[in-house]
Amino acid sequence: MLKFLKEHSYDIFRLFLDQIAMAVFGLVMSAATAQYDNIFLAVGIFGVALYLVIVYITARSVGEKDYAPVKAGRKAATPLKGLWLGLCANAVNIICGIIIFVCTFYIVAQPAAYIYNEAGEKISVYYKDAATENLIEVPNLYSGHGDDIFAYDNGKSEIDVRPSDDSHSQPLTVYDKDGNEIKLYGRGLNANVEQGYLENAATKPYSISYLICTFLQSFFSPIKYVFFNTADYFFLLTPILPIIVAALGYYLASKGKRLLPFLPERNIPKKYR
Repeated sequence: MLKFLKEHSYDIFRLFLDQIAMAVFGLVMSAATAQYDNIFLAVGIFGVALYLVIVYITARSVGEKDYAPVKAGRKAATPLKGLWLGLCANAVNIICGIIIFVCTFYIVAQPAAYIYNEAGEKISVYYKDAATENLIEVPNLYSGHGDDIFAYDNGKSEIDVRPSDDSHSQPLTVYDKDGNEIKLYGRGLNANVEQGYLENAATKPYSISYLICTFLQSFFSPIKYVFFNTADYFFLLTPILPIIVAALGYYLASKGKRLLPFLPERNIPKKYR
């Protein structure tokens, strides 16, 4: 295996570098089209297709180099070389995907935090409807570490309340049931995210791996959000396609075959014939 890595480190790096380039492309295009669902999905499908074409071409170029010496008997045939190239190039994705999947069994979702007044009595929190000025109860507040949220100044940072479906919106002004404006303060909290997690041994590996996969596979994001509802097991599936395509690209080229034989054949440099 070490010999294989040494001999094909450049090819593996090329495949990984292709993914990073597509990741940057995916981030830019997803950010530009996120507000338009159909375009967002179309860009995602295009990005994945483009990535697979690049993987196929890269793996095929390795197979074309091996075709002549294998045919002439100067080199042993290695039909699974493309598969190993794909596996090695996607090692980071595979490892992080497994970590994410395993950690999902151990991370604990943060339940809604309780709100108290200065007397220590549990209370509900409300915000005003912009159109009617009616008080609407805030259904769920979440803390980042499992501590309760208190409505008195305990010397900690003031807590923002934001709509759970729009974390980038302006903080809401919150009121008690009588319409009196109140301020919320917490004890060392990462306050009011839509969904938090209790701190344990699984949260950091999960978060780091999730961040890596989200970046490297950003061009898969539209498909993930539309069809898989952000399911974490999706990261186990994403390496499968490029690995299959790399294996197919190398195998066909090493046998002197083409995926689409009806298309005109491109000229192969003499040194690879």
